[in-house]
This record gives sequence, structure tokens and C-alpha cells, in this order.
Amino acid sequence: MDIWTILNIAPTEDLALIRRTYAHQLKLHRPDRDPKGYQQLREAFEQAKTLAAQPNLSLIPLDISEKKIKQPIVNSVELEICGSNCAGTPWLHVPVSPMPYTLDDVAQVAKDVVHNEMVGLPALDRLWTQITRNGNLEQQQQFHQHFAMALANQPGIIEGDIETVSKRLGWGWEKNNTYPMLQPFVVQAIETQMRQTELARVWKRIQVDSESASCSVRLANQLLLSERQSLPFWTRLTPNLVADMHKQASFFKYKYPELVTRLNPVIFNFVLQPRLALNWSGLFLFAFWGSLLLCILPHAKLSKGSTFLVGLVVVYYLYGCNIAQISLMRRPRLLNAYLLIEYLVSVVAALIFFGTLFWLVIKMTTPLGRSAPYTSMIGCFFIIVFFRLSWPRHMPEICRPGGLLNQVFSSPWRLIKSLKFSIKGWVSEFVFYIICACVTHELLELLP
Repeated sequence: MDIWTILNIAPTEDLALIRRTYAHQLKLHRPDRDPKGYQQLREAFEQAKTLAAQPNLSLIPLDISEKKIKQPIVNSVELEICGSNCAGTPWLHVPVSPMPYTLDDVAQVAKDVVHNEMVGLPALDRLWTQITRNGNLEQQQQFHQHFAMALANQPGIIEGDIETVSKRLGWGWEKNNTYPMLQPFVVQAIETQMRQTELARVWKRIQVDSESASCSVRLANQLLLSERQSLPFWTRLTPNLVADMHKQASFFKYKYPELVTRLNPVIFNFVLQPRLALNWSGLFLFAFWGSLLLCILPHAKLSKGSTFLVGLVVVYYLYGCNIAQISLMRRPRLLNAYLLIEYLVSVVAALIFFGTLFWLVIKMTTPLGRSAPYTSMIGCFFIIVFFRLSWPRHMPEICRPGGLLNQVFSSPWRLIKSLKFSIKGWVSEFVFYIICACVTHELLELLP
């Protein structure tokens, strides 16, 4: 088989045509899939270039099909990652002309850039200056691929290292994830190594948190890393422990799924599902509304039925709605029926609650005379803002009325949490407590 048949063109002296044809045929005879075909293609390409560059030579077809191919030869511009299927394949990288650097130099500079930036970056600048002065364009392109692959082989590499090198060598790493100077498989190798670095960093942090983090986070990590076959019951009685475990498990599942196999599968799958357990918000709200109602109910002159109804509404929208939904998750029909009933009841309850608030504002501002309309408008404005802040936009439509009332009753916790439990937050919480006590007293006066 002659060289022109291998290249699939007629004999020609057009070097550009030869290069285009070679590039097209290279896609069909990749060195990792068809080493023999690639070797023939490469030799045909080199001979065709020689003939095209010397017009005095006859374009006689040369037969190279009988040559024995002992080892595939790959130009360094066409480096490929063999992967596990090509393990042990002896690739020989043969540059077109003598290189102004060695692969050992490249590997050492890459190692210094990753592990000792103060030494590595000046060394990279010197090496790149040497290559631009003494090497041709093809050798400069080869250096980009060689250095990128050397970086991809360095454990501990992070994106900051790549961005720093990119700015010096013009790789364009920081521009919209496009890398015009690097081959796609080289980019993939770098990203794979950076991912491994990130996974190692996260796992080390988890192990450190298991020893030195806050009590709840430390227990959560220790249980996830343990070999227990079930979650102890006391974990549900420890405030926020199950919530922290659920947060940690979700963090692994969605951001670092590669690490899930290192966790306890029984506990991991258990805490991924919503579970009933104590948390600090529930305890805080119980103390807030419990103390408030204990102070007000004795002075409200309510019947026993009304007193029971008020307590039932507060407890249900703080705890009962979540308990009911979690308990019915495995019974879809009952859950759908419950959600429909809860939707209708909550719509009526929300209309009564906010309608009564508007009525109270108008009633309390009427004695103010001429300033009453303006004061009423200000009060109604704050009620609308409170409604807007409490409206649960993230919930399904059928759960929003109940979620609205849940947000109303949990507003004391959201307030103190938003102010990060500071002194300012506790002062604001005290003022909010007085306001809630006054409004609740006026609302209870309307009940029989």
C-alpha cells in the first residue's frame, strides 16, 4: 500500500492539502485504538511532506505496508491518555526536532509550581523564556501540552495553581471554561486531578471536624463514619444532631458523591430521609409561645374550650403539621387527603388571622382623630410586609397556607437567628415579645 493510498489523496505537492488530509485521517487511526494504522499514517505523512518539499523528487508511490512495526511512535503534539485499557502500552514520544527542554525539567517545574510557588513560578518564567527564544512554534505548542500533563500528574493541584500558570502561558483557563491552547483530554486530566485534590481536602476536613468541631457537628461526623448498624435513639433527643447529620449527608450526596462509599451506609440512608427529632428552634419557640400564653391566658377570661383551641392551633402549626407529613410519607393517599384538608383549614385560618390584624389596627387607631388614617396606613403596611416575609414561596402550592402560619409562629426564631444571636438580636427579640403579647391579648379578647 503506497503513501497516497494511505492518505487517501492523489499524488500532490500541496503541503496544505497533505496536512488537512492527515488531520482528517488521524481521527480514524488514533494511536490508542489503532497503533499499526497510526504508524503507517504517520510514516506516509512524513514521506509525503518530504516529497512535497523537494519538487525535484518524483512523486512515485512508496510501499510501506510490509514494514514491521515494533513500537507505535506518537508525536508529542498528539499525546493521548491511554487510560486503564492501555495500561503498559509503551508509547514513544518523538519530537520533530531537538527540544530546548527535557521532560524531567518540565516535571520538576510543575512540581515546584504546585508545592513551592516561590521557586516554581520563577523557574517556569525562565523555562518559557528559553523555549520562546530557542524553540519553534511547534515546540512551544508541545511545551504547553507537556507542562499541562505534568501539572495533571501532580497530587494536590488546585484551580489557583492552574489560573496562575494560565496567566503566564496564555492558556485562557479563566475565560468562560474555554482552553484554546490545550487539548481537550489534557484539560480533562487536569480537572480530574483537581477534583481528587478537592475530595482529599474535604475528607481531611471531615476527619478534623470529627475531633475538634462543635459538639453537634462532631457527633454527626463520628456517627456517619462509624460502623453502627442503627442510629441510637438518644440522637433524636439531642438538639439539632439529626438535623446536622441530614445536612452533612446531603452535602456528600449532592456535592461529593465519590465520598459516599466511605460513610456508614445504614446511617447515611437513614438520615437522608426527614426524621422527627429535637432541635433548638423547636425548643426556643416552645419557650417563647409557652411563656407568652401562660402570661396572657389567665387574664383573657376565655372558656376552657377556647383556651384548648388556642393552644392546639399554636402547637399544630409549630410541630403538628411537620409530624403529620413525615408520618404519612409512606401512605400517599392518606397524605394527599390530609394535605387537601389542611389546605382548606389553613386558608380559612390565615384569612381570619390577617383580617383580624387589619381590623385591630383600624380599631386601635380610630381614637387618634385626624392622624388615624395615616397611622392605620402605616400599621397596615407593616402587616403586608410581615405577610410578604412570611409567605413560603419555596413550598408547593397546596402547602403554602399552612406554611404561612408556620412561618408566622416561627417568626421569633427567624428574627433572632437573622441577627446571629447578638445583643442587638436579643433586644429586638424582647421588643418583638412585647408586641406579640399585646397583639395576642387583643386577639384573644375577641374569642368567647
